[in-house]
Amino acid sequence: MSDLVFGNLLKYLGEQGEFYRAAYPGGDTAYVRKSEAKPFREWFAETELTEESILEKALLLKGIPYTWGGTSTKMMDCSGFTKTVFLMNGIVLLRDASQQVNTGISVDISGGYENLRKGDLMFFGKKGENGQKDRIRHVAIYIGDNQFIHESGFARIASLDPTKDNYDEVNAREFVQARRIIGAVGTEGITTLDKILTNK
Repeated sequence: MSDLVFGNLLKYLGEQGEFYRAAYPGGDTAYVRKSEAKPFREWFAETELTEESILEKALLLKGIPYTWGGTSTKMMDCSGFTKTVFLMNGIVLLRDASQQVNTGISVDISGGYENLRKGDLMFFGKKGENGQKDRIRHVAIYIGDNQFIHESGFARIASLDPTKDNYDEVNAREFVQARRIIGAVGTEGITTLDKILTNK
């Protein structure tokens, strides 16, 4: 017996009744319920990266506990969370927040939050001085209305608005950059799962 989580890819070996017969990377065979799996091409054809699809997948992960280095739907860290959300949309991001911040389209937050759009990545840390780069320590996903969802103890929603009960003072003070992934797929550091699997 073995369990599976979202994002597991197995080799298709055939079908038997209500099950797919599949091979694990180590060669062991398994039977997976058809109701809980889908052929990759069929699944990928159904994915579309939109603001709504990013939020939908992010909110599905609310409550999942934090663990450093985690990248599965069992437990994850902050960049594991953003990576998993986009993977659920067929998009592969770089692993760490310090890498993700160098990808996508820069969003100007110098005058406030009005340029942010749902699905944008938000980066927190220490603003660089004297020409030095920002020191990024955390990443989240903007969900609108000055709120964001992130992995901090567990996946949760926080606010940039000091009048709200879920105001996150530390991250609001250390919000230094935002990057947009929508419109940037295919640029450096952002690719599709399909291209990785086909080595294109």
